[in-house]
Amino acid sequence: MIAFTATLLLLSGPPEVDGGTILRHQTFHRTDGTVAHGSVYLPKGYSAEISRRYPVLILLHGLGGEDTDWFGGGYLVDILDRAIAAGRLQPVIVVMPDGGNGYWTDWVTDRDARFRSLVEPETRLWVQRTFRTDGRIAIGGISMGGFGALSIALQNPGRYAAVLSFSGALFRQFPTGRSVYLRAFGYPGLKQGRFAFVNPIVLATHGMADKESIWLDCGSADRARFTKGLRMMSNVLSERGVSHIAKFRPGRHHWDVWLAGIEDSLPWLNDAFERAQPMPFRSPKMFAQPEVERRRKRLALECPIERGTGQIPDQARHVAVP
Repeated sequence: MIAFTATLLLLSGPPEVDGGTILRHQTFHRTDGTVAHGSVYLPKGYSAEISRRYPVLILLHGLGGEDTDWFGGGYLVDILDRAIAAGRLQPVIVVMPDGGNGYWTDWVTDRDARFRSLVEPETRLWVQRTFRTDGRIAIGGISMGGFGALSIALQNPGRYAAVLSFSGALFRQFPTGRSVYLRAFGYPGLKQGRFAFVNPIVLATHGMADKESIWLDCGSADRARFTKGLRMMSNVLSERGVSHIAKFRPGRHHWDVWLAGIEDSLPWLNDAFERAQPMPFRSPKMFAQPEVERRRKRLALECPIERGTGQIPDQARHVAVP
């Protein structure tokens, strides 16, 4: 089942509410000894209710962005505070790692450029060890971060209660329009086939999204590669019978659209958290997923890739979306 909706932007300013706490540019050590950064939102009452535990939302920024984007042009704190105060979202911890321009993937051209690993498992484990979390976790992002959220979640099916992609940079075939694509995914003739293993559209085609809760969102006047990306991803999910939300709303590739989409998605995210089961923090070795490994091996065997191009077959239909 799929819901396509056109949503109007609300520009009137809502009343101020007593809100949460922002921890900007926090540092934590990665497994290789390097230092990473991330900002954190703690909901109102976190310091006072010391026995309470909270679900977590990881948000990934876009190309050229950083972890503090969400508090500047994003005004995310106001949206979260209002939603929690109104009961549309349960109190939640939000963590925003700084991934530079790494496209949220572990680069094939530089073993030290590990941007997927920065999120999964390192940011997730840092949050679970540092703050009072209850094991429920969701992931989302804008543009490059929308690609990253879907890619990371579908490489780890069942780990995230929900995944949200706002104007996600989704590609059917190996992208070559920016140098970062080549550095992250491989130059011609150099491991370009690996792109299939991180491409959300390919992962969804091979069943890695079958049991996921997915929200897709984009401005109707955004550039073609973003609107087409949403349609392609939605088509694949629909063909596999995966229930998901896919929305176009007025606007372009801009914070106004992303903020409207995030605010619109929060009741849906709250429902996803309600369906998820709280669980205590566990050591990483406890997360063995043999079925996931079997699917990855099957993907390697079944996904035909033209040598030297990284191209994959046409797997989704283009349909007109209102």
